[in-house]
Amino acid sequence: MLLFININHGWIHITNLNREMVMLEPYIHYNVFGMYSSKFKNVNEIPQNAKVVIPADPSNTARALNLLQQQGLITLKKDVALPTLLDIESNPKNLQITQVNTAQVMKSLPDVDLVCVAKMFQISNKVSQDTEIAVSDDMEKFAVGFVINPKNKDAKWTKVLVEAYTSPEMKAEIAKLFQGSYVTLDK
Repeated sequence: MLLFININHGWIHITNLNREMVMLEPYIHYNVFGMYSSKFKNVNEIPQNAKVVIPADPSNTARALNLLQQQGLITLKKDVALPTLLDIESNPKNLQITQVNTAQVMKSLPDVDLVCVAKMFQISNKVSQDTEIAVSDDMEKFAVGFVINPKNKDAKWTKVLVEAYTSPEMKAEIAKLFQGSYVTLDK
């Protein structure tokens, strides 16, 4: 018997792939997504023509652009689920936005004015907490959970798996291991 199960994608990403899949509930965790700068202490200090690095994959590009909009730095077209650079309607500070592989975003921090990426990259790259200048308010739109073929949704093994990963012991382990970059919520 061949099983396909994945815990690595947010629901919006799976939906964007246009595959017939379902995400088991409750979700495992939510990824904290932030804006980081080693040059500026808050968003109001960001200058004209600031150099910004964001992830190149669709769901993290969307999160980065939404965070830039949330902070008043850009305006996006309305009703776009996964915005791209082409969906920027206004950029009053003329931000110079570059996309790179998600794993390389935080490594760009010394060379640019700010980066937008999942907090787990701040933690794994041992970047100071002082560099965090904003956090997105969209965690629940980008839940992470087990994604499976719909025919397995009600299988006994899926319920056992979700119960194990959402147990108080696992939540405590996630909090300890990922140091606040993943948030577990009961839904």
